[in-house]
Amino acid sequence: MLSDIYAQAQDQGTDLHYVDDLARYLGKYRKFGSESSNLNTGNTYDKAKYKQTIEFTQKDATTTALRILNIGNVSRSVPDPGFLKYELDSGYSFSHKANFEYLESIVNNPSQNKTTAYQSQAAKFSTYVSRKSGTE
Repeated sequence: MLSDIYAQAQDQGTDLHYVDDLARYLGKYRKFGSESSNLNTGNTYDKAKYKQTIEFTQKDATTTALRILNIGNVSRSVPDPGFLKYELDSGYSFSHKANFEYLESIVNNPSQNKTTAYQSQAAKFSTYVSRKSGTE
């Protein structure tokens, strides 16, 4: 799967750092996903006993993550559907650095269908823009 994503990214002129980020978080999911706990379960409190929750930025949460989950391609997507649900849940991937817009382009543009509108976004990902954990 990752080799196909790397090949597709290279064919489209995408900076491979975007795929590296995706691969890093996919590896963490495969290694620790079943042992991870969701920090938004309501069982995390600070020293003052206030319940702690974690949310993505507005852009990631309401725009991109929801669009990925609701588009209908999750079950047929190139990345593991379990990984997508994990990565797109702020309680599990609160420190994500993977670019959700790039992830969306992978989900909505599987390698078998390179002629979709998302191919035109290749220029958008031609130069890597680093993200700080959990920020835009």
